[in-house]
Amino acid sequence: MLTGNRPLSTSHGPRVAYPDGVRVEEVVARRAAELPHAVALRMRDTDVTYAELLAEAHTVAARLTDLGVGAGDVVAVRAARSPRLVSVLLGVLMTGAAYACVPVDWPQRRHHALLRRTGAVLCLADEPAEAPSDVPVVGIAGLFLPSAEDLGPTAPRRRAEGDACCVFFTSGTTGEPKAALAPHRGIVRTALDPAHVLPGPMVSLQIASPAWDVFALELWVPLLGGGTCVIHEGSHLTGADLRAHVRRGVNTVALPATLFNALVEDDLDAFTGLRLLLTGGARASAEHIGRCRDAHPRLRVVNDYGPVENTISTAAWVAEGDIPDEVPIGTPVANTSVHLLDEQHAVVPRGERGQLAVSGDGLSLGYLGDDAETQRRFPVVPLPGGPRRVYLTGDIARMDDDGRLFFLGRRDRQFKVRGLRIEAEEIERLTEAVPGVVRACALALPLDAPAKTQLAVFYVGAPAAVPADDVRRALRISLPAAFVPDLLMPLAELPLGVNGKIDQRALEAVAQGAGGGQGDADERESGDGTVTGVVLETVAELLGHPVSPSTDIFRCGATSLTAIRLATRLGSRLARRIGASDVLTARTPRNIADLLDTCPPDTARTAPDDAERDGRPRRVPLVQGGFWAASRDAGHLDEDIIPMVYRLSAEVDPALLGAAVDAVVARHEALRARFSDGPRLPDVHIVPADRTGPLLDTRPAVATSPEAEADARGWVLRPFDLTSELPVRAALFPVANGESLLAIAVHHIAFDGWSCALLLRDLERAYTALAAGLPAFTDTPASYYRAAADQWDRFRENYPQAVWSWMNRVRGAGELRFPLGAQRPWSGPAAELPLKITEDLRDRVDRAAAAVGATGMAVYHAAYTRLLRSFTGSPEPVVAVPSTGRFTEETTAVVGCFASMLPLRAPGTAQSARELVLSAAEQLREAMHPPLVPLEAIMPELPQGSHRHPLLQAYLLQVELPSRRLALGNGSADYLYLAPERALPELTVELWLPPADGGVLRYRTDAVPEAEAAGLAERLLAEVLSICEELERSPQHTESRTSADNTHLKEER
Repeated sequence: MLTGNRPLSTSHGPRVAYPDGVRVEEVVARRAAELPHAVALRMRDTDVTYAELLAEAHTVAARLTDLGVGAGDVVAVRAARSPRLVSVLLGVLMTGAAYACVPVDWPQRRHHALLRRTGAVLCLADEPAEAPSDVPVVGIAGLFLPSAEDLGPTAPRRRAEGDACCVFFTSGTTGEPKAALAPHRGIVRTALDPAHVLPGPMVSLQIASPAWDVFALELWVPLLGGGTCVIHEGSHLTGADLRAHVRRGVNTVALPATLFNALVEDDLDAFTGLRLLLTGGARASAEHIGRCRDAHPRLRVVNDYGPVENTISTAAWVAEGDIPDEVPIGTPVANTSVHLLDEQHAVVPRGERGQLAVSGDGLSLGYLGDDAETQRRFPVVPLPGGPRRVYLTGDIARMDDDGRLFFLGRRDRQFKVRGLRIEAEEIERLTEAVPGVVRACALALPLDAPAKTQLAVFYVGAPAAVPADDVRRALRISLPAAFVPDLLMPLAELPLGVNGKIDQRALEAVAQGAGGGQGDADERESGDGTVTGVVLETVAELLGHPVSPSTDIFRCGATSLTAIRLATRLGSRLARRIGASDVLTARTPRNIADLLDTCPPDTARTAPDDAERDGRPRRVPLVQGGFWAASRDAGHLDEDIIPMVYRLSAEVDPALLGAAVDAVVARHEALRARFSDGPRLPDVHIVPADRTGPLLDTRPAVATSPEAEADARGWVLRPFDLTSELPVRAALFPVANGESLLAIAVHHIAFDGWSCALLLRDLERAYTALAAGLPAFTDTPASYYRAAADQWDRFRENYPQAVWSWMNRVRGAGELRFPLGAQRPWSGPAAELPLKITEDLRDRVDRAAAAVGATGMAVYHAAYTRLLRSFTGSPEPVVAVPSTGRFTEETTAVVGCFASMLPLRAPGTAQSARELVLSAAEQLREAMHPPLVPLEAIMPELPQGSHRHPLLQAYLLQVELPSRRLALGNGSADYLYLAPERALPELTVELWLPPADGGVLRYRTDAVPEAEAAGLAERLLAEVLSICEELERSPQHTESRTSADNTHLKEER
């Protein structure tokens, strides 16, 4: 069929007849009649001939018939893989019923659910007492006991050709499996498909769980052709196991792509002697297929594609000639048709993307217990040849001009991360195109969250790990910028579930930092030639990091595939036979080495790693302890909150802004902390970055800007509950005229003035990047808790002396007396007045201070001291000033709280401007010197008869206001200053650093009358000018100015 000049994306596999019938048990019976003494089944040293198999099956069928089992029934079978299990399954089919295998290692709850879903009339079990009792349970052993009424084999009843054969459970990585009812025809046509059989006797290795469709491929396809099925003992296959099976005649094996890749890397020679290798279940690796073909040119390697709903296989590609970089999933198998459909279920032209729909003899009869899903996934659609029932796979593919299918992705793996639509398979395919990357898996995290906040890609490199930065650089070239992952994590291997597919839950745990337990360096042993050393080296290769001999490798990233690969590599390197089950039992390198009968055990144990585990910092900074105690004991203070409010231009996109806010919070661990009471300091739990959820709250729209400002003010100063919410929140306040306000509030326990600039810079970066389709961030900041701990460790020896020095400075300090009453609450109403500090005044202050080796802050402190002396009558008023608390380079780039307030107190003997400034300068230098001393560590008891603590009555602050304007892509945001309405200290002088002008004098209205407050602001500036004038008249200032002038003249000459 053509569309214009382009053929449609429809293709049909070879049409084959069913010369021996379409029912599995009938075809097997024909093979038994032809080859009664041929080996049908083999396990260990036991062989079962076709005649023996058929006889046992007839016995089972007779027993089941006696129990009332018949056509249309479903019989559940809960038994270990063995020749006897095959006899039971064949006997079930002889009754006309279908079987549903439920693995013995599945949880009881899953057993119950699947029995209900399948509507099973009977459960056959190895151990009847352990089987669920939802339906009658019969012991399998009893089915083989002869009966007095036995008169020979029971003739199988004729059934309709479309009868169900068995139930396959879908093998998705999440959710409860569906029960797909497979027809006999689907299995029989696979045994007639040229890609799946050999011209001579087939000896197939049976490895898969009976619940999956691969089990039918491994079991029934060889038996339908008169071949042999060799049942592997155990759940895992190593290279040594495969080699042993091949020596005993196995020539065909079906492997999940992940296991196939691992064996290619670890033991390529293990494939020697095989004639047919089928691989599938995940995207094929051209590199691994090529290496296998080059090493074994006579081996037919088939990339097999097939959802369970189309019984075993839908399409196959035989690797011949040059291996293309993009491995096709091939062309349809026998008696199968494929169609690529658009959203309206019309067939798309070749070369275009479409959903892969399947029709033909393999089509499932539907999902048991789920009629609605059956109707949705198995509709009748109009096709060029007429309406046909199809299965909508949900897979996206394209068909080239040769009719080959190329898998592009899943419709249901198209997800949104922070509002950006992502196609997971596209990310994976291009990641795997990076040199050295052989396998990748993309996830939107968290898995269970409706709003995904992180795109993560986990990948495997070979022969060595590829650095994440290299992968990121490559992806920026080949991917649309918005699709570059937030998290790129190299792994030794991708963890697999019991069905051989990638375990998404395990990857999510890895992303959350669930690994660990690597052991201390002095406990690890390097390769020393001993077996223990070889084991440790091999484990380190597979995990990507070293471990100690006593580490449980399955607690720090190892999976069942790791066990297979470890057993394979050790077997190869040491010429010893060790199975994957041995590794799974031993669990530690030392125990594994003991199994290999080598070194004596080492008694060293793994010490806890001195780092964050389970989201709990190894040490909580003292400054956070102070804020926690204050919030618990004194309640809410407006000073606990740092507000940032901006008026947004119309070009700012609220969705992108929300995504940017989420990205910034996810980036900084201090913003993701929750607190609870601890023995001395608070207990801190860091919420994983992918679980913070959407943070930007859109508030109801109001009519006017003043209303929005009032709402924003009340909202930002709302108390935090640090035990149940993050210490940061953000909201959008729309106005009816189209403008809006962005309000961000951060609790001081996780934030300080220094952090303000860092956060706003990151918000600009994130928004601009996301607007351009780029990842919000491509770098990772230092850990706040680690930086704080490292700084503490560096300066902790000086802490006792620093505490004593500051405590000695404030000893005997008295309460400041203000005009309006002494008994005031902890916090009270506040107002503020502007301080007209011009650029000229700032320059004059700085010059005057420099003349005596001080900073401008010392001049302001001297002026403030004089003002307080005259206004309160205290000869030695204490003025609290801030210390950034950032004394290492690492801390300067970290969002978090390092700041504290320290008390400056000029001695009463200091009267002149010079004396006051030098006293302040000395104390300010000490405040800027490590270690950081929290104010609460040096606060004396409240003096007798005092109502207010003298260290909390007068503040002198140097404040860098938030950026006046933020650049948000094509839009902008202008800072809106909100004056605090409440205050802790009675009097605060706040000096604004450039580029802001001036400052404010803030006063509590329950301490200072409004009329006197205006005079205080004027008097403060007058004192500043007076200090400058006195310093300018001093001999030292004159000498300094003359020296500077002479230097300038020399430079001009």
